[in-house]
Formats: sequence, C-alpha cells, structure tokens
Amino acid sequence: MEEQERVERFLGAYNSIDKALRRRAGVDQRVEFSAVIRRAAESSSLLRRYRDDLKEYHDLRNAIVHESTTAEAIAVPREDTVIKIEALEKHINRPRDALSLATRPVETLEANSDLTTAARMMAEGHFSQIPIYEEGKYRALLTSDLIAWWMGRTSGFSSTPRPAEVKVGQMLQDEKQTGTCRFVARSATVADALEQFEASCHNGTRLDAVIITQSGNERETPLGIITPWDLAKVYAALAL
Repeated sequence: MEEQERVERFLGAYNSIDKALRRRAGVDQRVEFSAVIRRAAESSSLLRRYRDDLKEYHDLRNAIVHESTTAEAIAVPREDTVIKIEALEKHINRPRDALSLATRPVETLEANSDLTTAARMMAEGHFSQIPIYEEGKYRALLTSDLIAWWMGRTSGFSSTPRPAEVKVGQMLQDEKQTGTCRFVARSATVADALEQFEASCHNGTRLDAVIITQSGNERETPLGIITPWDLAKVYAALAL
C-alpha cells in the first residue's frame, strides 16, 4: 500500500505540473513533454533551473504508466523523489513572491543627505546598501564599498572635508563606483529575483541589490530590497 501511495502522489504532482506547463506554453496533449518544457521555460527562470529534473520525472512517469503490464507499477518512485516533485509542483503552481523574502521597509536617503547620516544608517541597520533618490527619482545605489573607496581617495589631503560636510550626491558622481541594482515588479517571484543575480554573475558583473516596486519602475516607491546577503534564504526557498 505504501508503494502504491507513492505512485499516486508522484503521478498526482506530475499531472498537475504537466497541466500547468501546457497551459503556460499554450499547447495541448499532442505536444511532446520535452517541447512543452522548452517552450514554457522561455518565460520562467524556475523552469529553466529545474528543466533536467522535469525531464527525469517525465521518464519515470512513462516507466510507471506505459511500461507497467499489470495493476502493479513496474517502477515505484522513492519517497525523496516524491517529496521533490511535490515541492516542484508547489513552486510552479504556488510560487513564493520575492517580496516575502525582501527587507522591508526599504531605508532610503535623498542625494542631499550627508555622509555621516548614511554611515550611521548602515551601521544601525546592519546593511551595506542604501538606494539614493533625488526629487522622488532613483539616482543610484550607495554602498559601504563606495564609502570606503571615496574616503580612501580623499584622505590625506589638507582640504579633506569632514563626513558631515559631504553630500551623498557628491559621492555618486563617479558612476563606475556606485552599486548596481535591478528593479522588478511586485509580482516577481523568488526565482525571478535569483535570476537577476545569476545573470549578472554569468555576465561577469556584480549585482548589489534587487529593488522591488509596484510595477518594476525605478520612479516608484521601493517596497522591498534583496541583496547578496539574502541569497542563502533565496536558495533555501527554491530548494526541492
């Protein structure tokens, strides 16, 4: 009975995934599952991540359904396999939104704020990035690395200004030194946010933050922020 229960759970999760992917891809049952995966993955970072797993589950499903000659399945999935496909089915049909893992509320500063205020905010909040706005529009991402770089560049001169005299906007003039960030909409999933970091890594660039707004527009109020410090939580949320 235990084996039959695992078979039923596996097939239930598989069929739910198959139905969801065909709906996303806009195809019916006549289309091969491999083609369904390929088409659906074009617009889903989650499916691209677990494409190989889906193919393996498809092969196992075929062994259970097509190669069994009696009421007893010729192939019985292990418990860990069933747990994983059920987790994947949940990720596909009920994906966790990125905002649920983001830091909220987002601490921001205006470009005319001074360096002392920014440094104190970072120290008290235990974070390393602050989105900087100017007249309601996003300007750049201030990072602790930028502060260290700027202080190192300006120290040792008799005319070195005190931190309280330095405006954040002055530090942002060298765009090569500012932090990099991407904006995503409130509807973005955890997988969507992770893809932003992985795409930057693949391109050989560093991404310091993903900022979530209502529609992904940088002119909108930031609702949440995800930084590299959050990646452990992100990977855990997507684990099977």
